[in-house]
Amino acid sequence: MSKTNKIKRQIDTAYSLSTDTLGELDHDVSLELAGAPDDPRNLWVEPGKIPNPKDAVENKLNQAVCSQLVPLATAQHAIAASWVTAFDDAGLQIIGGKVCLKGQPGRCVNGRHGDGD
Repeated sequence: MSKTNKIKRQIDTAYSLSTDTLGELDHDVSLELAGAPDDPRNLWVEPGKIPNPKDAVENKLNQAVCSQLVPLATAQHAIAASWVTAFDDAGLQIIGGKVCLKGQPGRCVNGRHGDGD
């Protein structure tokens, strides 16, 4: 936390943001998708409330990787390009709250980490 707080202050200063801007210093590629924890190129100031909508996308992409619906690299590239379109970019869709393959809607995540839990 202390490393990212220091980096957040540097980013706030670089972009002329108030240091009390509502938001968090977030990883572009999340830690659960093997993103670099303190590489400034993998950090950005995510505005808004915490938790935020991107967190749910990260969790579901992690589920898809752990369930072997998509390779890790596919999920990483998709979220790095745009977390808003990451499901589409990775060939996934959400059906009834479950992560499923777009081309095979019957292939879905079985549990949090694909192990039936």
